[in-house]
Amino acid sequence: RHSTISIEQQKKARARRVKSCPAINQSHNHQTEESPPQVDRNKMRELLGNIEDLKDYHKIVILPKLEHAYSDPCKMRTLFEFEKSKLSIKYGRYCINSSRSASIIKDNQHFFSHYKQEKGQTLGLDALLIKPIQRITRYHMFLCNLAKTSRDLGNDDSAANYSAALGAILSVNEHTNTMMWIGEIKNCPLILCGQEPLLKHGR
Repeated sequence: RHSTISIEQQKKARARRVKSCPAINQSHNHQTEESPPQVDRNKMRELLGNIEDLKDYHKIVILPKLEHAYSDPCKMRTLFEFEKSKLSIKYGRYCINSSRSASIIKDNQHFFSHYKQEKGQTLGLDALLIKPIQRITRYHMFLCNLAKTSRDLGNDDSAANYSAALGAILSVNEHTNTMMWIGEIKNCPLILCGQEPLLKHGR
């Protein structure tokens, strides 16, 4: 029952986050006379990065698999271990672009502040764009709680499976943190995104 409630909570939270993403693009086509100059479409694409890919990936791949695996710890472990590589690639790409996104928001602060006020939003665009990254943390908490609950109930096999799934997510989290750091490096002539093992060990 604990895992079922957690899945339902994630589904509802994810639905709210997914709805907020397309609105950013849609609003770009509506400009009133009082609006500041719009942001160039190429800049908007740079700003959003692969957010649509992340949204579709979770909606089409991760969520259906979660619904299928929520009552089976072994399937949950298989899900996250199997998807670890894709999660790392997709979130790594998004994180390495975060510095560029922040720069575009800063350069067009007037436009985005006007958009926020016009739409009556409580969160700024920078806060909305960090939400996909926060999903990894939510998976971490979700699996950690399931592993702890299983141990408390004396179900060691389930705890081991949830812990293995958690290990996969922790690996993804470490990778995205590295990509976030790489994205902040400026004027480097080298391609660093494939050098994570060396960077992690300071070589």
